[in-house]
Amino acid sequence: MTTREYKATELGRIPEDWAIWTLGELGATYSGLSGKSGPAFGHGDGLYVPFTNVMRNVVTDLRQLERVEVLPGERQNVVVDGDVLFNGSSETPEELGYASYVSRPCGALYLNSFCFGYRIKRPDIIDGLFLAYWSRSIVGRQLLQPLAQGSTRYNLSKRSLLSTSIYLPPVDEQREIAAVLSDGDALASELKARLEKTRLLNAGIGQQLISGKTQLNEAAEG
Repeated sequence: MTTREYKATELGRIPEDWAIWTLGELGATYSGLSGKSGPAFGHGDGLYVPFTNVMRNVVTDLRQLERVEVLPGERQNVVVDGDVLFNGSSETPEELGYASYVSRPCGALYLNSFCFGYRIKRPDIIDGLFLAYWSRSIVGRQLLQPLAQGSTRYNLSKRSLLSTSIYLPPVDEQREIAAVLSDGDALASELKARLEKTRLLNAGIGQQLISGKTQLNEAAEG
């Protein structure tokens, strides 16, 4: 077993092969939908990622999209494969800056106006899925929450995010970390689904027993 060497930095002691970067050095941000009002939503040929999708999912769920009318020639930023989507507005600082990774090609896709996108320019240095997990980690929350601006509703400016310094392991190690976390999420989801199925099954059997529609020995045999 090899001993890992550490070095002192402005962010504290980190492994020798890790490096500190600002997010602005590694990518650029873009805004969500602009100039849209209520009548433009709920119909049309355009699809956009809603706010709740970004908040709830480390990986953007492309089954949870909503429709928006985007006119021919209208200038709107398009989400592409590999982008990281940040929640830029929330009611509390604690809910600000959660990120969601777009993991596969999605065609012409837009983003809700309460979020903004981050497009990676240096995939040799930072992995998008790792960044999404980082935003939800203790370290990420400690850095992102203080960036909240506002009093009744809080906002995260794109400039503040880009000026944020983070320490990063080599990109191959980032991908390994993200893969382990992703596998853990998949297992947790599977176990949750099994528990819910068992709960519904038990509730159904219990209702049949209480109503007299089946006897205890019949339920046990089933």
